Amino acid sequence: MKINVQNTNGEPVEEMEVPFTLVEEGDKGLQAVHDTVVAYMASQRSGTACAKNTF
Repeated sequence: MKINVQNTNGEPVEEMEVPFTLVEEGDKGLQAVHDTVVAYMASQRSGTACAKNTF
């Protein structure tokens, strides 16, 4: 399966070959891959600074 890799601006950077046999069998694993990528990206945005209580 080929996956398009994009930079932070949404521009295509490269195309990678990924050996996911589960994803290639119909659409069984696509939602799991999507959820994993979304969770990873959300964790990258989370910070540790407290914006409400700045001292």
